[in-house]
Amino acid sequence: MDHYKENYIDIGTKKVHSIDLFESDEHLSMVNNYKLITHRYIFAPIIYSDHWWMYVFDKVKKNFFVIDSRPKEDPGPERTKINKFAGNLINQLLVRAVYHLLLTKVTKNKPEQKSWLPKYVKIHEQPNPFDCGTFVMKWMEVLDPTKLDANEKYNIEDWTTEKLQEFRNELISEIILSKSNKLIEDAIQGAMEKTIHKPSAALQSPYVQVTTEELKKLG
Repeated sequence: MDHYKENYIDIGTKKVHSIDLFESDEHLSMVNNYKLITHRYIFAPIIYSDHWWMYVFDKVKKNFFVIDSRPKEDPGPERTKINKFAGNLINQLLVRAVYHLLLTKVTKNKPEQKSWLPKYVKIHEQPNPFDCGTFVMKWMEVLDPTKLDANEKYNIEDWTTEKLQEFRNELISEIILSKSNKLIEDAIQGAMEKTIHKPSAALQSPYVQVTTEELKKLG
C-alpha cells in the first residue's frame, strides 16, 4: 500500500497538521476528490441537537454561508464554535483532496489554507417545530447559490406545513425508489401488502368518521 505524509499549517490556529494519505484512506473515500476540487460550490447539511441547517461555500468568491430555517440574531458561543469547526472541516477536506490529486498528478495547484467563519443568509422560516430536515433537503434541490447574499433576504416562496408535507412525500418516494436503496424490493412488496384494494364504506364516505375498530379490521 502506497503511503504519503504531508504537512499544512492551519492559518486560524497556526498549528501544523500532518496528513497521512493512503490509497484506501477512509476519509478520502467518503468524497469524490475530483468533484470536490472542480465544483464551485460545496453544500454541507448538518444536524445537531435535533435541528438541521446547511452550510454553503463558494470557492470562487470565498463566500461561506449558513442557511437556517430557525435563525437567531445572536447564534451564541456554542453555535459559533460549530460554525468555525464546519469551516475548518471544509478547509481540511479541500486540502486533503488537493494533496491527494497532486500526488496522483491530476492537479498542480497547491491547496489554499484558510480559516472560515460563515455569514447568515436571511431566508423564510419554518412554520412548525419539526420540518427543518425537509427544509434542508429541499434547499439543496432548489436554491441558486449565485444569489446568496448575507445582506439581502433570499427570494423564495414561504413554504406552508401543507406544502412541506408534499415535499416530504416526494422525498420519501425518491429515497425508497432510489437505485441506492438495497431493500427496494422489500419496500415495494411491503407497500403492496399494506395497500387497501377495496376500501370500506366508512373510508369511501366523507360523512363517516373512521373508528379505531374500523382501522383494526383493515389491518
